[in-house]
Amino acid sequence: MEVPVSRSLDEEDSNFIMTCKVLFRDNISRIIPPIDLIHYVFEIDDEIITELGNGLINSKDFIIKDGTISYEFLKKDGKKIQIYESEIISKYETPIEILIKRQKFDPPLNFLIKYWVNLFNSYYTSFRVKCITNSRLSLMPHQVNVAHRLAEEYSKF
Repeated sequence: MEVPVSRSLDEEDSNFIMTCKVLFRDNISRIIPPIDLIHYVFEIDDEIITELGNGLINSKDFIIKDGTISYEFLKKDGKKIQIYESEIISKYETPIEILIKRQKFDPPLNFLIKYWVNLFNSYYTSFRVKCITNSRLSLMPHQVNVAHRLAEEYSKF
């Protein structure tokens, strides 16, 4: 529908705004601007961020009351509540998804250095590696000497 919004009293209106007449279930009708017709419909188990905190969409069968979409929302503490679309801030995205969307990646050399740092840090803090190496992650001079002698002895066979 085109709604005239001219401020002058001319016989013909020159300015119009577009609106849409939307018919919802139960014969509820509303006149809505086109921008308000854009809805993101969430799937079951989509994690979302709301004014009440993070949680999951528990049911795909949403309820429309007075033209407003409402979902069954499962909070982190296990409580189920009904939440309106207007209370949803955004869909939760993992940090890796955010990085991929930004298209901001390190050059290969920087990535490799960061990878090695994380790898060696995990070796250093790993309980299993400490058990194997008796809590030392660097070799002592006599251990190198013993390993060298053993390698020479067994290489002759």
